[in-house]
Amino acid sequence: MHKALSFITSARKFDSVPLVPVVPVLVWVKERHKVLTHNKLVPVYVFDGARQNMKKVTDSKREKEREKALEALRKLKASPSVHDRKEADELRRKITYPREDVLALIIEWFSSEGICFFSAPFEAE
Repeated sequence: MHKALSFITSARKFDSVPLVPVVPVLVWVKERHKVLTHNKLVPVYVFDGARQNMKKVTDSKREKEREKALEALRKLKASPSVHDRKEADELRRKITYPREDVLALIIEWFSSEGICFFSAPFEAE
């Protein structure tokens, strides 16, 4: 999922205010699903469940990195130049994470299409 969120078409919408659905992620998932089923594979999707307590330090570090990237992006937006687009795109990639609204969009599609998916009780690794 993070790979889909990191694509630039998704990442450019990720810092929108107010938040907008990141439809390109759903399109990406649909395309991958179509390829798998076309090749006679039956995909089973598993979503992470609750975060483990032992990951608190890692989660905190990631959150700080996202905040730092978001602040840098805000500064870049405040004084944009032609050469800043690539840097802005990189910063947007750094602030992406599996947002609940994006996951809900995908789960809604899975449910409407009868696609098999599970939520793991903890992380799905």
